Amino acid sequence: MLSEFFTGTVPPRIQALAIFSSLSLLAFVIYLVRRDKLKEGYSLIWFLVGLALVLFSSVTRLLDIFAQAVGISYSPAALFLILTGGLFLLALHFSVMISKHDRIIRELAQEHALLKQRFELAVGKEAEGGALKPREASLAEEPTREKEKAKAPVAW
Repeated sequence: MLSEFFTGTVPPRIQALAIFSSLSLLAFVIYLVRRDKLKEGYSLIWFLVGLALVLFSSVTRLLDIFAQAVGISYSPAALFLILTGGLFLLALHFSVMISKHDRIIRELAQEHALLKQRFELAVGKEAEGGALKPREASLAEEPTREKEKAKAPVAW
């Protein structure tokens, strides 16, 4: 009964190659995480795709059912659909992260420009030998909103 669950329409050579490739992907993701080359958050999607590939490669009856459900006549081709879906999720995740970092960089650039202006104003007044007016002094020393945010822990 158990052997029936693991046998399907996938040829044994293709099944062995798929299992080996899936396990290699999982091992490589774990290796990259342990060496701090890949952050845990990014590795989650790769790990889930690898687990799905191992599951569908090992349990070929499940792959046959999935292939039939989506209308694929050749079951091993369904593995490519699963891999493509995983890559799509990864691309979407990276797009979200790029958008977030773009916003942060824009805010930092604006803060930098404001601080530079305040600094040049303060240095220019000191070079002239004049004292800063009360409003100019408050601008030169005014803490920014981002500095206050920097004191709080950052949640990435």
